[in-house]
Amino acid sequence: MYRIRQLLVASIMTVTLTGAASAQPSGPSGPLPSGGAPTPQPNRVVFTRDSLPQLLKQLGYTVNEKTLPNGGLYWQIATQSEGWNFTVNVLPMVQQDKITSLLLSSDLGRKVSPQAGAQDVLKLMKYNHDQAYLLYFGYNAQTGCVTAQRPYVFPDASPEEMRLVFNDIFKSIRDTHAIWNPLGGAAQAPAPALNGGPAPNANPPVQLVANIVGTTWNGSENLPGFGKLTFQFRAGGAATMIDAKATTEGNWTQNGNDVTINFQGCVYQGRINGQSISGSGRITTGGQAGQTWSFQVALQK
Repeated sequence: MYRIRQLLVASIMTVTLTGAASAQPSGPSGPLPSGGAPTPQPNRVVFTRDSLPQLLKQLGYTVNEKTLPNGGLYWQIATQSEGWNFTVNVLPMVQQDKITSLLLSSDLGRKVSPQAGAQDVLKLMKYNHDQAYLLYFGYNAQTGCVTAQRPYVFPDASPEEMRLVFNDIFKSIRDTHAIWNPLGGAAQAPAPALNGGPAPNANPPVQLVANIVGTTWNGSENLPGFGKLTFQFRAGGAATMIDAKATTEGNWTQNGNDVTINFQGCVYQGRINGQSISGSGRITTGGQAGQTWSFQVALQK
């Protein structure tokens, strides 16, 4: 029996990188909502101008409120993860006075060098084409830096889900250091004070291909009526998915750190980043074929 899932329709975000100290897309005009949001599901926080920075602080990040030229607010978080410094701008997208989605944006390393070669640019573009699922690279003309951007296309999140999103960004930036760093004219690691660079005495990590045979991964997917999500990967390519409604058998394949999990009626494609897998699900049959949603799971310890 085909397993047809409903998709939460995600609005398309048009981003202009202008007017702020780091990667600053155009943001909301006027004040952000401070209340009146729908009642969140258990353990989920509906984003408002009050709840969002509190959620970021709850995750242990240093949070600073910033203002765009049009008067809209955004938040800048700073943290260290596995010996690397990170600064990420959290920009809310607002419709009808409600935060409907977020854009997470982080400038990387030094300004792009005038001597940067075409081959280095093509490597970055090739990554976007071949491997970018949720996180992708661009150029911030305001700061002159390569920027990593990751949309979050939902109006709420649990603390665990938000932590997975940021951990996925941090891991992706570290793992792609060899791709974006040469554009800054540096063959070695950037200075510790620069964003997206190793902290003192830290070395760029080597990306390792994970062996997921015999492992279980727990997390969530952003679909109405679903939520909790578990994948179990067994030898021989057999996979089990446990979601909010059923337990379903399927199969999985792995190519490096990219994982594809097939079930009757849908497929999940994700990337392993350390102890998390994030990516998208897609309906493969029926009238809703081609519709997609996002998921994130973490290795069960």
